[in-house]
Amino acid sequence: MVREMERVDFREAMEILARKYGLEVPKFKAGPSQDEQEVRWRQTLQEVLTHAATFYQERLAHPQHGAVAREYLERRGIASETISAFGLGVASDDWDVLSRHLMYKGYTQKALVEAGLAKDRGQGEGVYDLFRGRLMFPIYSARGNVISFGGRIFEGDGPKYINGPETVLYSKGRELYGLHIAKDAMTRGKMPAVLVEGYMDVIASHQAGVTSAIASLGTALTPDQARLIRRHQENAVFLYDADEAGLKAILRGLESLVAAGLNVRVGVMPAGEDPDSVARKFGAEALQAVVRDAVPFFDFLVRHVRARYDFSSPEARVQALELFQPVLSAISEPLVYEGYVTKLAAEMGHEEGALHQYLAKHRQKQNRRIINPQREAPVVVESAPMPTPPPGYDDGYYETPPEEHPPVDELVAIASPMPREMGILHILMEHGDARVLARGKLSPEWIQHPLVRYWVGVLLAPGPEVADVWPTLMSQCPSPAHQEFLTNAVFATREELDENYIEILEHLVALEEADYRKAENRRLNMQISEAARNQNPEELQELVAQQMRNMKRRLAERQRATQHITSIQTKR
Repeated sequence: MVREMERVDFREAMEILARKYGLEVPKFKAGPSQDEQEVRWRQTLQEVLTHAATFYQERLAHPQHGAVAREYLERRGIASETISAFGLGVASDDWDVLSRHLMYKGYTQKALVEAGLAKDRGQGEGVYDLFRGRLMFPIYSARGNVISFGGRIFEGDGPKYINGPETVLYSKGRELYGLHIAKDAMTRGKMPAVLVEGYMDVIASHQAGVTSAIASLGTALTPDQARLIRRHQENAVFLYDADEAGLKAILRGLESLVAAGLNVRVGVMPAGEDPDSVARKFGAEALQAVVRDAVPFFDFLVRHVRARYDFSSPEARVQALELFQPVLSAISEPLVYEGYVTKLAAEMGHEEGALHQYLAKHRQKQNRRIINPQREAPVVVESAPMPTPPPGYDDGYYETPPEEHPPVDELVAIASPMPREMGILHILMEHGDARVLARGKLSPEWIQHPLVRYWVGVLLAPGPEVADVWPTLMSQCPSPAHQEFLTNAVFATREELDENYIEILEHLVALEEADYRKAENRRLNMQISEAARNQNPEELQELVAQQMRNMKRRLAERQRATQHITSIQTKR
């Protein structure tokens, strides 16, 4: 009303009302980001790791310091182009040569320790290098940033491998060695993700033309890693060693890959061989043939259990089911699940109905709920497709004030979630530390779309924190449409969310709160107009004060969001 009468903008209207009713004129200036120090620290650790990678690479190229390591790589058949592509280097035997080099550049001992490059000697006596006398394998994020290292001994005694510790930049269960190179072959080249067991297997496979080879980092394949693969490729091939340990690794990884929706095959290598030795002994074409001739995982398991168990014994057939049960329980598509159960019954001589009962009993045990299930899920209209967001959605406007959302079924039927809100849901599902952070900074009521708001509320509800919430979320889905919605949130989100996810979450949350305040101010505008018409100065004064507080908060959040995105762009 004031804006129309005085022909001024919103900010000037607030100042007029403040002066009229004796209120303090608001100062629309946002302070520095609360997280700026943390963001700068992460940038510092990234710089330290990048400098370390360059140092190791220069040592490998040095005529004296790198001579023995270069001879080792030559014996292993690793070409200079491959060495350069994977950024290989060497750590000298000296106790603190890297630490002294980095501290000379101005980095603190704390930065070296927290980057995973050095260890504290204790009692204030400085630090020493974690990696000494080793061939160095930089571990890159999917975007190509150095986030850690692995070191392999190439002469003398000691542990064969030493891997960098987990840091604020590196979590071994969420990264895949070689993905920064292999992702292009997966996406553009349409090659299946080829899973091998170690650094040298990845490098040898790439050199042999299997350029989609990747490896987990010293752990069994995790659900986070499986979902990371799924963002780049829907087909995967296991290429693990043909021994008992390799078989166990395949069985552990199958469940995660199938649960992530990948089509999985297994490459069968000659006994006693691994991808590196196959490429060196029999040539690149032999390794490519193993990948090309890989068999579906179900056929591989059938072949394995027939060799291990005596199917004439009912007890042995039940024991054999234990190998299939975890993988089958991970299949979310009902028709695919039914098809495999039918095949399994025929292969193993079980009555199909009894097999269904056996598998269902074990499936229920896997689906125990960890997150509080006492929430009423919104209704999904399965027959109504979601249209594209309306023009201007990126400005974050609300079609209705925050407390006046239309009924859930109507909104789901007519509107898609904003990419921003799907980004928030994606990060919260993928990262436990992000959920911990968001509990103090994000209110679910700021989220406009009801399905996103509901599942954000589930993820932020108090309760025990778990590394992988996916099985629990699936167990709480009241319909297949909910499962599809969550799957889209995981797999249909931009790759940029995979890196710097804490900063990106801060940015998205700040935008959500800013636009929530904007929508709330529209409601207050109507109430201010009503109070002015009714000549109620006390109510008007309180409403104006509330609106000014909202406006200051909104501008502060927009400023904070800008600072976060500037930091992210700088890191890239």
